[in-house]
Amino acid sequence: MKCLLKCFPLFLLVLQSAFCEDQDNLLYPYGPSEGDKTTPVEDDGTSGEVSISVDFKFFGKKYKSLFVNNNGVISFSTPVSQYTPDAFPLKNGTFVTPFWGDVDNDLAGLVYFRESTDSNLMERISKDMDKHLPNLHYLSTWAFVATWDKVAYYGSASKKVNTFQAVLTTDGYRYFIILNYGDIQWTTGTASDGDANTGLGGTPAQAGFNSGDDTNYFNIPGSRTNEVLKIKSTSNVNYPGRWIFQVDDFKVPGGCVYQAFFAKEGEDFWKDSSCTTKCKCIVTGEVVCLEEGCPESNTCEPSGSFFSCQVQEQTHEQNEQEEQNEQEEQNEQEEQNEQEEQVEQNEQEEQSEQEEQNEQEEQEEQNEQEEQNEQEEQNEQVEQNEQEEQSEQEEQNEQEEQEEQNEQEEQNEQEEQNEQEKQTEQEEQNKEHDCS
Repeated sequence: MKCLLKCFPLFLLVLQSAFCEDQDNLLYPYGPSEGDKTTPVEDDGTSGEVSISVDFKFFGKKYKSLFVNNNGVISFSTPVSQYTPDAFPLKNGTFVTPFWGDVDNDLAGLVYFRESTDSNLMERISKDMDKHLPNLHYLSTWAFVATWDKVAYYGSASKKVNTFQAVLTTDGYRYFIILNYGDIQWTTGTASDGDANTGLGGTPAQAGFNSGDDTNYFNIPGSRTNEVLKIKSTSNVNYPGRWIFQVDDFKVPGGCVYQAFFAKEGEDFWKDSSCTTKCKCIVTGEVVCLEEGCPESNTCEPSGSFFSCQVQEQTHEQNEQEEQNEQEEQNEQEEQNEQEEQVEQNEQEEQSEQEEQNEQEEQEEQNEQEEQNEQEEQNEQVEQNEQEEQSEQEEQNEQEEQEEQNEQEEQNEQEEQNEQEKQTEQEEQNKEHDCS
C-alpha cells in the first residue's frame, strides 16, 4: 500500500499519513500529520525557494533558504532540475544529495518537507546523536526534514520505488546533516540510460555533498556505481542505512575523507587501480599511506570507493590441486595431532607412574623415619633406664659404704671403749697391788 498518490483525495491522504510517520524506525516522522508540505508532482520539479528561520552553515557559509528538488537534491542558492548526476566536484552548485537520480513522482510517490522545532522531534534527534556520537553531547534545537517517499524513476515499467530522507539540524553552534535510507530499489532512470524494467544500469545515482568549489566535496561509497543500490546497508556510525555529517566544518564521523571518498576507521585500502600505495584511516581522522604493492598471488580490484588486493581466480586444475594439498596438509596435521596426543598421553602416564613411585618412596622414607624415631626413642628410654639403675646402684653403694663406715666407727669406738675399760681395770689392779 502506498503512502499516498497524487490522484487520491485529500481525506485519504490524511487517513494514511500514520503509515508514513514511522514505516521504518530509521526515518523520522513525516507526512501531512506532521504538517509537511510537498513539492509539485512533476518530473524534475522543485519546491521553489524555502526560507528557513536559522542561518544554516554549510561548508563555512551561512544560508537562510534552500530548495527541495524532486531528483533527490537539497540545494542552496539555486534549484537543481538536472536528472543525470555529474561526478563531484561541481562548481555550479552548493547542495547535499541524499540520492541524486531521475525521480518521477508523477508516476509514484511524493516529496515531503518541513522546518521544525517540535520538542518530540528535537528529543529524538538528540537521542540518536547521543547514541551514535556520545562525545558530542548534542542537543538539537532546530531541524529541516525532507523525505522522498516511495518515489519512482523516470521511464519506469516496474513498481520499484525508493524511500530516503535528509535531515538538517543544529544546536545553535554546530550543524549536521543526517541521511536516512529506507527501501532502495532502483538507481537510474531511462533518460540516464537505465533499464525501464529494472531501474538499473546507465549512470546510477549520486550520494554526497558539493560545496561549489573544486576542493570541498564528498561521495558516499558506491556513488554513481551499481553499488549505490546497497546504500541502505552502509553507514559511518555503525547503524545500517544512516549517515551523519558535520557540515559547518565538514567532518565525517567514524572514518576519514580521502580524495573526497569515505574510508572507514582502521581499514586498509589501496588508493588507485595500480595498487602500489597502501593507505589506512587512523583514529585521528588522518589517512596514512606508504608504498606497498599487492602480493604476487593477488590482483588489484575495485572495492567500494577504493581498491583492494584480492586472490587471483584459479583454474579448475589449480583448485583441485589446492584442495588436494589442503587435504594432505589436513591429514598430516591430523596425524601430527594424533602423535602429539599419544606422546602427551605417554608423558602423562609416565608422569603418573613417576608420581606414584615418588609417593611410594616418600611413604617408605616416612616409615623408615618413623621406625628410626621409634628406635631412637626406645634407645633413649633404655639409656634413661640404665642411667636410673646406675644412679640407684651408686646411691645404694654409697649407702652401704656409709653403713659399713658407720659400723667400723662403732666397732672402733667399742674397741677403744673396751681398751679404755681394760686399761682402767689394769690401773685399779695395779693400785690394789701397790697397796697390798
